[in-house]
Amino acid sequence: MKIDFVISVRNRNNERIQRCVDSLKSDITGEIYVVDYGSNVPVKVNNCKILRINTNNIWNKSHALNIGIRECRNDFIGTVDCDMVLKPTIFNKLKNILNEDCFIYTKNVRRVIPEVFDWNLTFEQIEKISAPWFIDKKNNDNLAIGGIQIFSKKWIYKVRGYDENFVYWGGMDNDLYYRAIRTGLVLIDINETILHQEHLNKKEENLVSLEEREIAYNKRQIYRMYLDYKEKNNINIGSEIWGEIDNPQQNGFKAKVLKNG
Repeated sequence: MKIDFVISVRNRNNERIQRCVDSLKSDITGEIYVVDYGSNVPVKVNNCKILRINTNNIWNKSHALNIGIRECRNDFIGTVDCDMVLKPTIFNKLKNILNEDCFIYTKNVRRVIPEVFDWNLTFEQIEKISAPWFIDKKNNDNLAIGGIQIFSKKWIYKVRGYDENFVYWGGMDNDLYYRAIRTGLVLIDINETILHQEHLNKKEENLVSLEEREIAYNKRQIYRMYLDYKEKNNINIGSEIWGEIDNPQQNGFKAKVLKNG
């Protein structure tokens, strides 16, 4: 059994993406797809397939991931944040737990700040000088689950991919996690370290326009209501149209939330 990996990208430097790609190499890795979703300068990295999407659409990680998922041919698919570097031992664990009924992730995410970047060190040495994603462990029960998510191709097609209503940042990974629970998958926290290559700009700060920053921030607040709405209404299956390059699916969920809120 092999896993195809999908990485979504917009305007990240090649060195950062290459580290992520290199950390995915293993004897159970199939293809690695980097979905370059409208970067100002096209991504150029090695040892993967780059899907260049020429678009002026707003950043839509769900749409980018779905485009990549549509390209996958192996029985299992992993989606990975482009800032992540995986610990090599994760693949030995994955060999023993891959199953159609499982949804695999890790909350063991650690931050590597730019000032201590030295990728000539071993993973273990870098891990020692990294910081936990959350200091307060009580508050991360269902967070930090988007660094890597692994599931069967059969299941992701059944639920029709990530919800493309989640634009800009936040929500899409949590939504898929909740849908896995509601559809009866076995959740497995593999508890293997993944390192997050920190970046100076956080979420909305990546946007140049102040107006667009405010729009993106407001949408992130609405997503909390949308997640509640989907849970209360047991909405697990997405749009029949998903992962089409020129046709992201954003179906006006704000009105539905207000109507049912």
